[in-house]
Amino acid sequence: MAALLRRRESEKKKVLLIDDEKDFTEIVKTALDERGVYEVKVANSGADGLYLAKEFKPDIIFLDIMMSDMDGGTVLSKLQSEVDTRDIPVVFVTAILTEYEVEKNQEIIGGHTFIAKPASIEKLIKCIEEKLP
Repeated sequence: MAALLRRRESEKKKVLLIDDEKDFTEIVKTALDERGVYEVKVANSGADGLYLAKEFKPDIIFLDIMMSDMDGGTVLSKLQSEVDTRDIPVVFVTAILTEYEVEKNQEIIGGHTFIAKPASIEKLIKCIEEKLP
């Protein structure tokens, strides 16, 4: 039974949320955890996100742009400069842009995928499934 549980855990898609809005990360984590197919970790600062990215080795990262300790662009730059994290897909989730602005650009701005807040769980799951078939 333990081996079966470990195998199922290893088959889960690993998601890292880096966002300083604790309410947002708690809601998303709970909703994704309930699906049973994702292993989710949360970092509420850029620095913690960088540490968790190296330790957790997520399959995908959802990253806020405006955070109190470090902006998302800086976090992305640091992730891309490290061998262990440079190939992890990163999706910006931000309130800086409206849903209209994101959709107008087909969710790609400056070569990066964006999702506007408030982001629905369904939109996040769709993004995960598209990035990690």
